Order: sequence, then C-alpha cells, then structure tokens
Amino acid sequence: MVTAWIGSISFLLVAILYVFLALGFPYGDFAMGGKYKVMPKQMRLTCIFSVFIQLIAVMFLLHVGNCDRQVE
Repeated sequence: MVTAWIGSISFLLVAILYVFLALGFPYGDFAMGGKYKVMPKQMRLTCIFSVFIQLIAVMFLLHVGNCDRQVE
C-alpha cells in the first residue's frame, strides 16, 4: 500500500508538471529530454494526452494497492 501511494504521488507530481507545460510555462528543461524550454503547440497536445495517461496510472496504482477500500 505504501508503494502505491509513493508511485501515485510521483505520477501526480509529473502530471502537474505536464499541465504547466501544456499551459505554456517555461519548464521544458524538465520534460521530454529538455529540447524545448517552452513547448510548441503540437507538443502541448502531447502533454495534455500524457496527463490523462498519468491520471489513469494513478487510479490504477491506488486500485491495485487496495487504497480504495473503505475504513470501517
């Protein structure tokens, strides 16, 4: 369960970075090999798609790690 939380938080932080990249913030040095400081418009679409994939991964990790069970 702890590893599911660590992985989920990591994916969430990267997803937040990619949201900033999609909005045009100059954090391109930290993503996709650092080729662009500000992502071009086509790459921003890739960033948006990547955010959805990462959020699905967060939900998958939490589900597999049994973090979605209710406390009784």
